[in-house]
Amino acid sequence: DGPHQETWRKRSLLVDTEDLLKVQSPTQERVSGVLAARIGLGSDADQNRSLRSALNKPGHPYGGIGFFEWTDELEHAVPDAGSSDALSPLVMDLKLQEFERCANGDPSMYYWVLHPIFNCKDHAVGAEVLVRAKNGVHAAPFDDIRALMDPAAPPKIQNMYTKWKSAEILDWPMQALIKHPVLRRLTFISVNVRPLDLCTNSQVFKEVRNRLSELKDEDRQLLVSTVSIEVCEDQEDPPNIEILL
Repeated sequence: DGPHQETWRKRSLLVDTEDLLKVQSPTQERVSGVLAARIGLGSDADQNRSLRSALNKPGHPYGGIGFFEWTDELEHAVPDAGSSDALSPLVMDLKLQEFERCANGDPSMYYWVLHPIFNCKDHAVGAEVLVRAKNGVHAAPFDDIRALMDPAAPPKIQNMYTKWKSAEILDWPMQALIKHPVLRRLTFISVNVRPLDLCTNSQVFKEVRNRLSELKDEDRQLLVSTVSIEVCEDQEDPPNIEILL
């Protein structure tokens, strides 16, 4: 034992990985009365594939297939014997509602989790904030996230993305650190951010900066000393990415 070993003990956690692997992802059959499978967020892979096939959008069965319009032709792909209510053509509105509920900390189809990151001694030294949907699988609803974070999306979607992403960067990690103080032993908690969000004139940057300035000193210090930014690699970097980093 030496000073370096004592340091990583204080900045890491012992995790029972066997119990961790037993944790099941929750499922939610309906979203505001609508069958989750009809908006691409069902727990049945075959139903999700049927919808993807009808929309001619191949891909992962649990991707969520983003924002699409419901049509009469889709009734045959994913019928709902449990309800006679017609589904609004704009699935986007329903999903934006769920993203807003998530951002507000209310029960939602979408939720955040912490994915532990281990060192060579099998101690958790950090964690990454990831997005999940209540469809029973440990996978992100990538199609929905891409649709929400599309820089070319209409203002309505961009504003919701700003609110949701700001909550992911600030609110949810803060709540986790307060509710579970043991997480403060981690070296870092990382949050995924688009390259464009690093620009000082971006909506997300401005919102996070303003809200950070409004926090109590102790809360702000806790956040900035724990939360780190992981830059997403699925979008083109702005020309001045080196300066922004």
